[in-house]
Amino acid sequence: MNVIEVRNLSKAIEGREILSKIRFSVSQGERFGIFGPSGCGKTMLLRCICGLEKIDSGEVYLRGKEATSKRTFVPPEERNVAMIFQELALWPHMTVKDHIQFVLKSKNGETKKRMREILKTVGLEKKLNSKPSQLSGGERQRLAIARAIAQDSDILLLDEPFSSLDFKLKKEIGDLIMKIQEINNITVVYVSHDILEVMRFCNKVALMENGKIKEIGKPNKLLAKFLEKTNIQKL
Repeated sequence: MNVIEVRNLSKAIEGREILSKIRFSVSQGERFGIFGPSGCGKTMLLRCICGLEKIDSGEVYLRGKEATSKRTFVPPEERNVAMIFQELALWPHMTVKDHIQFVLKSKNGETKKRMREILKTVGLEKKLNSKPSQLSGGERQRLAIARAIAQDSDILLLDEPFSSLDFKLKKEIGDLIMKIQEINNITVVYVSHDILEVMRFCNKVALMENGKIKEIGKPNKLLAKFLEKTNIQKL
C-alpha cells in the first residue's frame, strides 16, 4: 500500500517555480530519502505533503485519501503527519514534560504513563523538568523525536534532522529513529543534502535538482551514478 503518493505536484513563489511536476510514492514502512543540494526544493516538498504549504497544481494522497488537489485541502492538523524540522521548532518556554503532555492532550487525553514510556524510549526520562536551553544538542534532537512519537502518526517527515550534530551523535540519533520506525512500522520520508546519511538511513532514494526529481532507485545504484557524475564534472 502506498501511504504517500504525490502526483505532478508543482509550486511557485512570486513567479519562481520551486517544485515542478513532482511524482513519487512511498510504501508502508519504507524509509524514502530525498537527496539534493541546498535550495533544490526538498524542504518545500515536505511542507506541501504535511499541508503547511498549498500547491499550484497536482495532488497529494495520504493513506489512499486525497489530502491536496484543486478540489481538496485537508489542513495540517487533520493529516496526522509528524514532522521534525531542521531547526527542531521546540518551544523554549516549555519543559520536556510540557512538550509531550501538550501533544498527548490533543490525542484524547492519554496518560502520564504514556508520556513516561515515550521519554524512556528516547532516553529523556530524567530530563522531565528541563527546558530546551538546558539540554544538549543530542537531547534536543531526542525531544523533537519524542514529540513526533507522541502524535502517534504512521508517517514521519524528517527535514535535515542531523545537520547540527557531529558524526557520533548522527549515528546515535539515526539508529534511534530507525529502531522506533521498525518497531512501529512507521513510513519515513527523509530529506538531506548529505549523500552518506541518505545511503545509511534509506532503502529507496530520489535524486532532486532544481525543483525536479531526476531519478528514483536503490541507494547503492544512485550513489554510484552520483559519484560518477561528480567526478566527470571535476575533470
